Amino acid sequence: MKIRHLTALLALAACTPSGEKTSSSGSADSSFTVLARSIIDDHLQRYPSQASDLGVHKFDARVEDYSQAGIAAETQALKDFRAKLLAVDTSGLSVNNRADRQVLIMSMDAGILGNETIKNWAKNADGYSGGITNAAYVIMKRPFAPADERLRSLIARERMMPAVLGEARKN
Repeated sequence: MKIRHLTALLALAACTPSGEKTSSSGSADSSFTVLARSIIDDHLQRYPSQASDLGVHKFDARVEDYSQAGIAAETQALKDFRAKLLAVDTSGLSVNNRADRQVLIMSMDAGILGNETIKNWAKNADGYSGGITNAAYVIMKRPFAPADERLRSLIARERMMPAVLGEARKN
């Protein structure tokens, strides 16, 4: 089971439209903001249930990819993002962005550790069943859209649930 990370930054990102200007005008801050946004966007795509829960509804018809290929792809993305974060010249960053960079690096480390070393996806069968029940719950718990629209998203997620349980049996 994949470790949930980036929660605080994701909550903030869910409240900030991706096209919104930052208060900092420095090019280092602007470049960092673009990188941070790409990390958050990648995370929301990989964790559509968490995206739904945060109010980002463009992935409502999907569930998390619990396959070995999905875990490997996420791990590689985390490593790539970590390398990009380490390459950021912090001398031009605001204090807040320096702190956010550190949080993101630690989040990348936590995700890599979880996927490669701890391997909860291989040890915690409840992660699969809990993950798919949460995927259904977050669609229905708030009236963010008309009931028929939410029901279509729920049905799309339910159709993917047998594959998730199949992955649980493999792992």
